[in-house]
Amino acid sequence: MNSINEGLKDLFIMRDSGECVYHKNFVNNIEEKLEFDGSLMSSFLTAIESFSCNVDQGAKMLETANYRFVYHRKGEYIYVARVENKTDPSKISHTLSNISTGMLNYIPTVWTGSVESFKNVDSLLEKQLINQEYNRNYEITGKSYDQLNGNEAKIYSFLRFKGRSSLGNIIKLMKIPEQEAINITNKLVEEKFLNHCS
Repeated sequence: MNSINEGLKDLFIMRDSGECVYHKNFVNNIEEKLEFDGSLMSSFLTAIESFSCNVDQGAKMLETANYRFVYHRKGEYIYVARVENKTDPSKISHTLSNISTGMLNYIPTVWTGSVESFKNVDSLLEKQLINQEYNRNYEITGKSYDQLNGNEAKIYSFLRFKGRSSLGNIIKLMKIPEQEAINITNKLVEEKFLNHCS
């Protein structure tokens, strides 16, 4: 699955007792990938939540120099997203809330220690994040687009003419295949030709 949700780097789903039942890395850039021990990371993240519950009403966010770890809790499960620190945490909280609702179909009624039932969570995330991406609006930055060609140039020109448009409309009106449109818009945002906008 591509990193199609703005700023999302990692998603962790853990039991409040510290076991990581699911982890997904969304980073394509090798420099942004975190190398860590999965059980150590989940223990640390759940310890922060446990401590926060003891002194307050639970963790909402942990911030470092470059990243935010956004928390959402539902029942015995803790959902944590690592995102860029410029990412709006309220949008990520909303995404985590939707994912936690969809997760009810995967969570076993009795915890046996097996993570087998969580192996198909990718399809839930794909649906949730792609649906979100379809509604995301884009606009041009004004950067010169002379080096763009093919569908990249077509999308840029379309947005220059329209002012802004959602990915769903770009796919529909430009007749560009879904995955190609997602890849192109992500690339154009990374290279500062496009911005996300509300």
